[in-house]
Amino acid sequence: MSSDNIEIAILCSNAAKDFTENNKDFVIVGTVVKNADVIVSRTDVPKTIGVSQNRFNKLNLVNKRYKDNIKPVFLLNNILPYALEKGEVDAIILDSKNAILLQGDKEGTYNINGDYDSYDMVVNKKFLESNDYREFIETYNESIEDLKYDEKLYEALRLMYKEGEFTERSFDLWKEWNIKLQKLH
Repeated sequence: MSSDNIEIAILCSNAAKDFTENNKDFVIVGTVVKNADVIVSRTDVPKTIGVSQNRFNKLNLVNKRYKDNIKPVFLLNNILPYALEKGEVDAIILDSKNAILLQGDKEGTYNINGDYDSYDMVVNKKFLESNDYREFIETYNESIEDLKYDEKLYEALRLMYKEGEFTERSFDLWKEWNIKLQKLH
């Protein structure tokens, strides 16, 4: 990301921390999504689990869930579903948006860890001082407030998927996983 082109970005919490440490023009303004990770397994007792490279927060969740009874296999994030489908790993941990689409047993990680940060918003420091930013945050927070209503949240989530991919069962899972959209202050 170039600070010349981007004013705001939403990144996984690990990436947001790394990005702001390496780019002093940006700051993390807060967490926007909590509890977004899901473990998808194709077996009752997985022996291997695919974990995104350099995502130590996900590895910590795996270690809490399985203790020393599973071997993590570090993969590129976009390879995880393929590795599970091809049997290269018994389970994977990934974002709920993608987990919804996969076959297998699904376990939200809130039950393992309680509330935890999944995605943070980073903002260019110059933009942070502007009226445009204040207006954006006001609109953002109003939107998050609207999404507290199930029918609005369902419709918003459904728009992220192709026709027919996001069902009422998908929505039930999303709520069961205790995924939270957060206002910013």
